[in-house]
Amino acid sequence: MWITAVMMVVEITAGCAYNSMALLADGWHMSSHAVAIGLSAFAYAAARRLAVDHRLAFGTWKIEILGGFASAVFLLMVAAPMVLGSNERLVSPQPIHFAEAMAVAAVGLVVNLASAGILGHTIEVHLCS
Repeated sequence: MWITAVMMVVEITAGCAYNSMALLADGWHMSSHAVAIGLSAFAYAAARRLAVDHRLAFGTWKIEILGGFASAVFLLMVAAPMVLGSNERLVSPQPIHFAEAMAVAAVGLVVNLASAGILGHTIEVHLCS
């Protein structure tokens, strides 16, 4: 989650500095991933902690579902400003610093590949144990 959060800040900052809607959109999209990971971890911990609470007649699965729903709502809240900003750029284009933006995008790709490797290794370890 922390790798994603750091790259999110880098992409949003670079997107603003270099007039790149692609970096801005990816940075804000990564923010939704960071929120989703955090909400999932919180929901899982709460569900495990409350699993023995007999006051919850139907169990704790609702906590996990609410976490997923909140994550989806957050993603919609991120998507709306991106659509508005993109439409604004269509009407009033701004020069983009392509070389700098592409360098940040390349770092973002490396971070995504590293995250996939970490998650893939984690899943493999849990499946094999």
